[in-house]
Amino acid sequence: MLVPYSYLAVACGDTTTPAVTQTEASPSTIATATSTPPATASPASAQLFVTFVNAPLTVAHGSDATLQVRTAPNTSYSIEVDYKSGPSKAAGLGAATSDATGNVSWTWKVGANTTPGSWPIIVTCGSASAQTTIHVT
Repeated sequence: MLVPYSYLAVACGDTTTPAVTQTEASPSTIATATSTPPATASPASAQLFVTFVNAPLTVAHGSDATLQVRTAPNTSYSIEVDYKSGPSKAAGLGAATSDATGNVSWTWKVGANTTPGSWPIIVTCGSASAQTTIHVT
């Protein structure tokens, strides 16, 4: 599931199909997607989330981009940046695990020939995904 908001919390860590609740994003509102954990899931699996700290991004082509995310502690996430030419294969865009305080970030170089425009960034944990954008200038 993809929800294009700058401030976003999504449940993850559970492999069941999530039930979705969406609200309008505003400075005081966070969109959420929650899942009902199976009877065998740990209570913590329903409490995982993704909050974009510094998104959407604006980066000049040829420069470094850094996406900062706040999540549940010690949880594995992946990232995909889809430019006009397709998914980026830039170094730094691999799987990452949040630290003990729930912070995780990715830094990569936006290619000098990357087409200017707005492109999706997708952060995934388990079956849940959250989306923001990178504006390449």
